[in-house]
Amino acid sequence: MKSKVLGMKSEILPGRVAVCSAVGLLAAIMLAVEMFMQSKGASLCKTVTCDVIGDYTRFGETFILAAGIQFFLLIATAMFFVRRYAEAGWLSTAVSLLLVGAMASEGVLLGFQFFSLQSVCLLCAAVFVTICVLLALWSFAVRNSRLFLFGVAACLAGLVGMYTLNVAPGLGKGNVGLDPVYRQAGFTDSSVQKRRLTLITSMTCPHCSKVILQMARHADVLHDDLLAFAFIDSKDVPLQAVALFAANMDRTETVLPLLYAIKNGETGQSNSFHKPDAEQVDAVRKKNLHTSQFLQLMGLNGVPVLVADENSEQIRILVGVEAILQYLHIAPGNQ
Repeated sequence: MKSKVLGMKSEILPGRVAVCSAVGLLAAIMLAVEMFMQSKGASLCKTVTCDVIGDYTRFGETFILAAGIQFFLLIATAMFFVRRYAEAGWLSTAVSLLLVGAMASEGVLLGFQFFSLQSVCLLCAAVFVTICVLLALWSFAVRNSRLFLFGVAACLAGLVGMYTLNVAPGLGKGNVGLDPVYRQAGFTDSSVQKRRLTLITSMTCPHCSKVILQMARHADVLHDDLLAFAFIDSKDVPLQAVALFAANMDRTETVLPLLYAIKNGETGQSNSFHKPDAEQVDAVRKKNLHTSQFLQLMGLNGVPVLVADENSEQIRILVGVEAILQYLHIAPGNQ
C-alpha cells in the first residue's frame, strides 16, 4: 500500500504498522499503571527527581500522566486504522506529525531537566525512549527514514532552546518549592502568623543542634510564626530518629525541645514515645530525599538552612548558624 507522509510518497507495510500500534498501546498501559500506583502512594519510578519535577509542572503529575496515556492511545488507534485505510494519506501524515511533535516536547522537557534541574526523572527518560523507538518503527513501517531524522531534529531543537534560555527552576510552587516534612502550626493561632519558617536540618549536624537549642530557649521570638521542619538524613540510624520525631511531634506542644532531645539521644528508653512502623520510616526517607534534592537545586551545600516566607511578600534563605540566629534576633551565645 502506498501513501504520502509529510508530502513524501511512502509505502505502508501493514504488519509493521501493527507492531507500532502494539507498542503505543503498551506505553499507554505502562503510564496507566504508574497513575494507579501513584494514587496508592507508590511509583514505578524510584528516583526522587520524579517528585521534584512534579513541583514545576503547570498542571501537576497526574495531568501529565493522563495526557501521556491519551497520546499513546491516540497514536495506537490511528496506527490501527492506517492499516485499514492506507489510501487516506492524511491519517498517516497526522501520525507522523504527532510523533515528531512528541519528540519536540520531550526535547523541551528533558532540556529543562538536564540544564535547569541538572537531574533526570527515569520515568520521563523511559517515555522519551519509547517515543524514539515508536518513531523509528513507524519510519521503518512507512519506509521513510527522513521521518526519524525530522524527529531527532525536533528533539535537538528543544534541547538547544532550553540550553539557550538557561531557565532557572526558581523557588517552585507552594511553600517556596519545598514540601516541608513536618509542620507545627505555630506557637500561637496560625491566623496571626507573621512568617512561615522552614528549618532544614539533619540529625547528625552539630551546627543544627545550636540553632535548635537557641530557638527552643527563645520560643517567644517565634511566637507568631508558622514553623515547619525538613530533614536530609538518609542513613538508617538518623533516619530512624527523624521518623521518631515525626511520629511524636503532634503529641507535644514543645516541639523544638523534643527535636533537640531526639537529635541528641536524650530520650532514653521512654515508653511514652510512639514508635514509627516501617511504612512511616519509608515515607520519611522519601521526604528527606526530596529535601536533599531541593537543596541541590537551590545550590545549597549544607545545613542548617532556614527558609523564611514573610507573608508571601518576601522570601529569605538563611544558611548557617550565625545567619539564622541573626535573622531571628537571637544572640548565638545567649542563654
